[in-house]
Amino acid sequence: MTIALSAVAIVVGALVFAIATAQHWTKTDQEEVARTVQVPDGTWHVTLDDKDVCYVGQNYWDCIDEYTDQWNFACAQRTHDASSRELCEQYYDVIQEMKSDAARDGISEVSGLVQSGRLSIRENTKSERVVDVPERSHEAVCYLGFIGECPSER
Repeated sequence: MTIALSAVAIVVGALVFAIATAQHWTKTDQEEVARTVQVPDGTWHVTLDDKDVCYVGQNYWDCIDEYTDQWNFACAQRTHDASSRELCEQYYDVIQEMKSDAARDGISEVSGLVQSGRLSIRENTKSERVVDVPERSHEAVCYLGFIGECPSER
């Protein structure tokens, strides 16, 4: 009976040792699959080309309206990046100067081309990471370095 008790004590001791020294780790079952996409960042970029907005002989107030339409489309009610804010302010100043010249000098017809062109806009974007397949993992346990799910099985 002492042999049986000794054997039970050895087995219990081995089990206690195995449990006490068990290695717990995270095993990845499925690697994450992700990609980068471009998404709108909420701001706009304005550029100025060299195409004439008006033409010689056009009614001057109609020309001012054309400039105002350009500004309204590209600049009004939008959030711009820094360089575009400055461009919109300059363009606005040109319109105000044209109105002032027309009122002060009685200009009724476009006699020469104004220094600004047409405005165009594009929405700015930022990179964003999109996870298509999330990582799946679980807690693994290794007993005595070879029983269960051991890290060497990775």
